[in-house]
Amino acid sequence: MISEHHPKVTATRGTYPRRNRIIAALGEATIVVEAPRKSGALITANHALELGRPVFVAPGRIGDWSVAGSLALLRDTPARPIVGMDELIEDLGYMATASHEAGAVAVGAQDAALDMLGPTERAVAQRLCAGPCGLDVLTAETGLPPAAISSAVTLLLMRGWAQSIGAAYIAAGPLAR
Repeated sequence: MISEHHPKVTATRGTYPRRNRIIAALGEATIVVEAPRKSGALITANHALELGRPVFVAPGRIGDWSVAGSLALLRDTPARPIVGMDELIEDLGYMATASHEAGAVAVGAQDAALDMLGPTERAVAQRLCAGPCGLDVLTAETGLPPAAISSAVTLLLMRGWAQSIGAAYIAAGPLAR
């Protein structure tokens, strides 16, 4: 933990904005998921914007008090809306692009995507990149427990980085070549 206060200092209303300034300075970008009109997340986002860091906001339902600050951030600042994981990954610059005769082609997208995964998801994703397989093959070839395989596959499916074809799964999104 990083703080400008001694560990025995009790947090107060005034210490949170100072802490948020440090958080904004340490991050490459700030992502606001849900912020009411008065929110520490907005303080962090504004510090990030002052530092020239990108700010991304998950828009919420219009009229919902719990996202009123998020929507104001989108309206009043250069913060960008999060429209999907692949777009966010691209906006953060994790997908290097190069010009190609047919247009912009992702270069190293698969490697960049794999680098963003935890060890279990990465092992499953790497196996899926090698070709279609079912849960039993994933379990046998990765040596991971079935519950871990199932969780990793579910997360990859939710990201759009895997696709089910009958009882098998294949790499999709940035993992597909």
